[in-house]
Amino acid sequence: MSSIRLHPTLGVNPKLVCCFYCGKEKNELVLLGAYHMHDKALQENRHVVVDQEPCEWCKRNMQKGIVLVEATGGSGEATRPTGCYAVLTVEAVKRFLQEPVLDAVLKKRMAFLDSSTWNMLGLRGIEKAEEPTT
Repeated sequence: MSSIRLHPTLGVNPKLVCCFYCGKEKNELVLLGAYHMHDKALQENRHVVVDQEPCEWCKRNMQKGIVLVEATGGSGEATRPTGCYAVLTVEAVKRFLQEPVLDAVLKKRMAFLDSSTWNMLGLRGIEKAEEPTT
């Protein structure tokens, strides 16, 4: 059995896991303990993103087509989604992307766009403020 090194003030330091794409809680809990003990922002926040695995709601949406994710972060910076993404048909993506980018996006079925490109294309995404419907 493995053990967790406790944080001096936060103990097991529990955090709610959030979806990388929409930011909604995933009904998962991680115990960070002293992991990232010197990261003050992480200590103060009760939410954390631990991977790029989409939540069930996002996964269902993403299976419908090509996913374009609005994100911040330039070259050399970490990609951080804004919480908006759009799912487009292959035909729609072919209307505004050209080779070699088009081929790469069709193979990956996903692309990250900076906010200026997102706005230039006039995309209205599935925003984290929206409630999932069954």
